[in-house]
Amino acid sequence: MSNDGDEIYIDYAQGKPYMECENLRQATHSIQLKKSVSFYGFNGKAEIRCTNWYDLFMIKSPSLNKTRVKFLNLVISNSKRAILLDVGTRSELVFQNTLVKNNIFGIHSKYSNDSSILITNSSFKHNSPGGTFLQCLNITAQITFSIFKLTPVLFANIGNKTPRWQNIRVWVRSTVVDGDNTQMCIDMFAIQPFAATLNVAITDSQFKNHVANCKYKDKISTLHIHGNHSNIIQTHSNMIFHI
Repeated sequence: MSNDGDEIYIDYAQGKPYMECENLRQATHSIQLKKSVSFYGFNGKAEIRCTNWYDLFMIKSPSLNKTRVKFLNLVISNSKRAILLDVGTRSELVFQNTLVKNNIFGIHSKYSNDSSILITNSSFKHNSPGGTFLQCLNITAQITFSIFKLTPVLFANIGNKTPRWQNIRVWVRSTVVDGDNTQMCIDMFAIQPFAATLNVAITDSQFKNHVANCKYKDKISTLHIHGNHSNIIQTHSNMIFHI
């Protein structure tokens, strides 16, 4: 992967997974990406597997450039964090016909700058307790024809930053968020804005089978959109629901 925009083709190899984390010593992650790249599975849905002790993909962005990473026709599994966005990163992620499973976090970002995510015809299954956790200045997420099973989702701004610098835009269509009737003491799908602009549209989707009989928890919801600061009243918001 020497050039920006490289394409990597990964053979299905008769279903044998590619083990990416077997020889790590001091490192905490297996693959570091600072340039845009696309990963394609061919001859079947190729699997990239790690172990739960390590992060699989660490994404960074040099200077003001965005790092664009695409995952197509793949299985990404068994890591601590399948995709980790570094502090200050500007990134665009695409998941198409991809399964992300059995990770502690499917996607994790804390204090990234700009995160754009397109998820289509993909599944995130059994990524817990972390799930998909994005905390960024600006978030744009488009999710269509996908499944989140036992994978909680949180899109949040950064609470100690000025709201006028932050935005959240989330579009969800024809998607299933499924708690699988398993105890989960956390919101199943949450949006926490601290932003000047909040746009949310959720249509033709299901949020189901959420069990949260949690003794020491309250205000747990299957779908939860909330702010933790009084300025949320002044947020320019546009929300559409058709579930």
